[in-house]
This record gives sequence, C-alpha cells and structure tokens, in this order.
Amino acid sequence: MIMIPLVCFSHSDYGDILRVQCDYLEPYRFPKYLCFNKNIEIHPFEKVLAYDDSKKYSKRLEQSLSQIEDEYILLFHDMDIVISMDEVKISKLVESMKQRGIDRIDLKNHDGEPGIVPYRTLHYQYNVNPSIWKRSSLLDVASRFDKCYRTIEDLDVQEYCMKFSICRLAHPKPIQSAFFQVTPWFLYMHITSVGKLIPEDNNAMCEDLKKVYSDILRTYTFTRPMKRALYGYD
Repeated sequence: MIMIPLVCFSHSDYGDILRVQCDYLEPYRFPKYLCFNKNIEIHPFEKVLAYDDSKKYSKRLEQSLSQIEDEYILLFHDMDIVISMDEVKISKLVESMKQRGIDRIDLKNHDGEPGIVPYRTLHYQYNVNPSIWKRSSLLDVASRFDKCYRTIEDLDVQEYCMKFSICRLAHPKPIQSAFFQVTPWFLYMHITSVGKLIPEDNNAMCEDLKKVYSDILRTYTFTRPMKRALYGYD
C-alpha cells in the first residue's frame, strides 16, 4: 500500500476546529503533516510544516509544500473533518494517478459514471476541496500566484490549471454531507462557513452525519458562533 501523507492546512485562529480534526485523524496509518503558522508539536502530526503568517494563502502553501519530499499528497483543510477514510482505496487512487499521469483528483463526489473522471471544463480545475495532488504540480500553482484563500479559485488560476490532468470522483452511492456530496472512500464534513459553525439543524446532512455533527458539538468547545442558516453570511 502506498503510504501517502495526509497534509492538513490550518492556522492557530482555527485551533478549536483543529482539535476535532486531530482526534478524527489519529486512527489512520498514513503519515500526517500539518501546515501551520507556528512551529510547535501537535499530536498526531509527525511533521509541522511551518509557514510565514505574513504571506498570503498561496505563498503559505508554497512554503509548506517545499518542506515535503513525497511525490503525492492528500491535501485538505482543518474545517474538512475527516470522518472516515478507506486507506486501501486512497492508495489505489494514487496508483491510478501514477499510471495515468494524473496531477489531481478532487475527492468530492461528482455526478457521472462511477470512477475517476477528467474535468472537461474550465470550471473548478483548481479548488480547495480535499484532493490527492502530485506535489510538484500543486507547488507549481502555489509558486505561480500570490493569492489569498478567497481568491485562489479565481479565473486566472483555473486557466493556468488547464495544463494539468485534473480529475474528479464519481461514486454510485454518494453521501450528503452539508454543502457537498462525498464518497465512502473519503468521507468528510465541512463544518464551517465564513468562519462560523454550520447550523446543527437544517444542515443538509444525511441522518447518520447529523448525529455525528451533534456529537461533535457536544464533545468539543468552540470559540466561534454558529450560523443560523447553512447558506449566506448570516
């Protein structure tokens, strides 16, 4: 099995969210790296890839990626809580990437025939969804642009990424997890929006994940307010 590192991008301002992520990541065998604005040890991460907090998002990412030697990584952000993951399936996806010369697989579920499907349009060639990346390709993007988190998906980035082989996943039995449909291979829960927790009720989750989210809210202490509605800024 290919031991691809799990690379979580975070910031000390999201320490309350990161605590949840840490507990959910602990059982997995894959190496775990943390992109963080402080060079401190945080369990269960084997490596902390410290970045300069004064830089914009893409340059922080570039700085962290430059500290990794692995050819492929699974990159996600602290607010995308990894509820469950099939490490064998993820390893097989990496094997497929090597065989087919794929630079990125978006791990959010998409409609279509089940399997690995190429992106055919300009829309979201690049996004911040949890993804398996060829590290050198992501480093190319991060070094090319000087963007904040809110602008890294701008049109100029999408156009630049058309040169890469970027694919998406389609699963026959997707799972509704708040904003996204996800797959059983990498089941994650995006628990914040505009810096706030998503609401406990009317959060567009399947019943099993609603219970998981309610348990998270009761187990952990958060420093941020909760949204009144899933969508919008309120």
